Amino acid sequence: MKIEFFLLINIILNVKINVYIDIGNTSVDVVFIKNDFFRRYKILNSDERLEKKLEKLFDDDKTTYFAYISSVNRKISCKVINVLDKLNINYYSLNTKIMLDYCKENGYEISNIDILGQDLFLDLIASEEDSIIIDLGTASKILYLDKEKRFVGGMIFPNVLLAPKLLSSSTDLISENHIDFSPSLLSLNTREAISSGAINGSSFIIYQSILQIKNDYSKDAKVIFTGGYFSFLEKKIQSLNIGSYIVSSNLVIAGLAKIFNPTDFIYLKK
Repeated sequence: MKIEFFLLINIILNVKINVYIDIGNTSVDVVFIKNDFFRRYKILNSDERLEKKLEKLFDDDKTTYFAYISSVNRKISCKVINVLDKLNINYYSLNTKIMLDYCKENGYEISNIDILGQDLFLDLIASEEDSIIIDLGTASKILYLDKEKRFVGGMIFPNVLLAPKLLSSSTDLISENHIDFSPSLLSLNTREAISSGAINGSSFIIYQSILQIKNDYSKDAKVIFTGGYFSFLEKKIQSLNIGSYIVSSNLVIAGLAKIFNPTDFIYLKK
């Protein structure tokens, strides 16, 4: 993988680059930031060359890197840290103590912080108070942060692409089907019916959850979508008239920056 032009400039100038690494259950997202320069890379966890590809991103010895890590996958975390240690790169890993200290210093009330995934914690702190956050990653999550920065709670359900796999593994007569991303609501065809359950069903869960949270807690709550699977549901979500919403592809990374480098957080939120 070729080093991007902005990295070459920094090699010449021998300057510091902040690197944010979000280790999920499906992939590793790596973001390089220096002033107004921003580059994002994604490496699948299933890639046998994950460590080599990651190492290639740091393929120079003149730039000073500082890496900041969040993770929900211990096995992949070990691989990433092995690469950083091999390259003598300074890194800082998010942990429960850092999360607790941040909450105390910034007025957040997250009562289940000892069991909360780091990705969800970062979703919360990267959002404004009174926000409904829909994180559509390997698992689909809906969270609510109230006006007092209190995490009320959330729900978790399978992502849109898991439906055919779950049905195939749990039933005798349904084989795994590829999803049609623009299915009709009702169908006599098995593949399209499964697709409707995945696309329309997931969208209806999200839609009704937003309405219920607004009804129960705050009618003016902001709605934020994040996560790589939002693109599969976006067309259907738009048709449901949920009102205004924000799409933030960098929410977890932004939360990580907010803790360690607030200046980068401001840039990521632009």
